[in-house]
Amino acid sequence: MLATRAGGLRWLGTMVGLAVLGITFGCGASSPTGPTPTPTPTPVTPAPVAPGLYTLAASTNTVAPGGELSVSFTASTGKPLDWIGLYRVGDWNGAHGWSSYTDGATSGTFSLTAPQQAGRYEFRYLLNDGVDDAARSGVVTVGE
Repeated sequence: MLATRAGGLRWLGTMVGLAVLGITFGCGASSPTGPTPTPTPTPVTPAPVAPGLYTLAASTNTVAPGGELSVSFTASTGKPLDWIGLYRVGDWNGAHGWSSYTDGATSGTFSLTAPQQAGRYEFRYLLNDGVDDAARSGVVTVGE
């Protein structure tokens, strides 16, 4: 808008009139009032280690050293070289004691003798003859 000599107001056009009033429009780059804020990136959630569902369940949570122990498993996408190992809690996946291949089965149960050494153990389901685990059982306490 502009004031005329006669005291009236006259529109110069919508965009020009808004610019006179201090309202600006942009295309997303920068404007006279400063740069466009940088958008905050959305965090990326990593993909699961393995597609599918894997479960492990120990037959008990306490056992005597050398006692009977078993582990049951399910694997929605079992592969011939998938395997299950028994580990001391906190050990890395290459430091297993007992282990057995699943031979591609999608469910099953293995029986074994518990370790002679007292401690806290867990079963882990590992993929394709590697050391990437897809599931862990609850803790099994041996002789404590």
